[in-house]
Amino acid sequence: MSATALAIPTTLPHFVTEVSRIPGVITFKTRDSTAGFVRYQVDGGIEYIFVRGLYRRQGVATRLLNEVRIETGKEPFALPPISPLGSKLFKIAPTTT
Repeated sequence: MSATALAIPTTLPHFVTEVSRIPGVITFKTRDSTAGFVRYQVDGGIEYIFVRGLYRRQGVATRLLNEVRIETGKEPFALPPISPLGSKLFKIAPTTT
């Protein structure tokens, strides 16, 4: 791996107790709530990704995107509109309306 490549986490965060998969949606659940979820298309397009505030900055979004990568065999990409937090995640400019 090159020095600039990001390592993709292969294990789930310790607080995730269940992973729910239905076509187009992956949800990480905790004992008593939802840590985060992603809604995606078969081409890897991300329609919506959410991580509960308590679980942010702990690799949840990165792991959800990796799950999309595994499920679709495609590199995930953001679909517009892109929120300010989404633009940070995908390192692109937010969508303006």
